[in-house]
Amino acid sequence: MIKSKITYIGPKAVDEKDQMLILFDASASKELRTVSVIQEFEGPKDYDLAVGKQVVIGSKAYKITYLGDMVASNLLEIGHTVLQFKAVPDSPQHNAVYLEPQELPDLELGMEITFG
Repeated sequence: MIKSKITYIGPKAVDEKDQMLILFDASASKELRTVSVIQEFEGPKDYDLAVGKQVVIGSKAYKITYLGDMVASNLLEIGHTVLQFKAVPDSPQHNAVYLEPQELPDLELGMEITFG
């Protein structure tokens, strides 16, 4: 399980049309911060994500429907992943976690994210 806390929400990070959130840790560039949610990790990063497991954002639980092959390395190394709140397309992103229900959460600073 991996736990993080939201420390910054970029001014263009939440777009209902895109139905996705881009996550990074504090190493994200100024340009990336504009469109990203910045997270700070709490405790060890024990990666155990898999299809069927959950990502919990605040009090809302999402089921993982697809897990890209780059998610593990990106999440562990630079705190990056893309959370997609839509159906898995024919060519899914390699750095994305697709989730259901297909609705964006209401984000707040200090909100906890639990992976797995």
